[in-house]
Amino acid sequence: MVQTASGEIQAAIGNVLVPGGNLDATLTSLGITGIFDQRGVPENQPFDYITIGDTIETPNNTLGRRGYNNTVTIHIWSRQFGQKTVQAMIARLNQLFDQVHLNLATQAHVYTMYDQSMYLPQPDGLTLHAPVRYRFYTEE
Repeated sequence: MVQTASGEIQAAIGNVLVPGGNLDATLTSLGITGIFDQRGVPENQPFDYITIGDTIETPNNTLGRRGYNNTVTIHIWSRQFGQKTVQAMIARLNQLFDQVHLNLATQAHVYTMYDQSMYLPQPDGLTLHAPVRYRFYTEE
């Protein structure tokens, strides 16, 4: 009995974005230089990069089974001109996660759905922050 799914989901997200220890080739071709926990970005990390964080978990128990709804935000940090490349990065994340099965260690993955994305220019005038939110549902 796990009684939480957030750790398994975070691990699965990492495995999808960095399969076999290598950054997803499409994301790399779009300029992504690394994937990090939101608190683990190295100092002087070159742009563009992705951080994984902002997880909210709520119970969703049904018919005697424990279930978990997790809302996870994947953050894109870009200094490329305009939004076109960031839009392509979001499209790639959707190919990897939206309505795609995830392999979890002990949980049964039920579904993942793309929820929303935003384009937030940062005060430095150089950086575009694009939080992309997904909803994951799992059961024990």
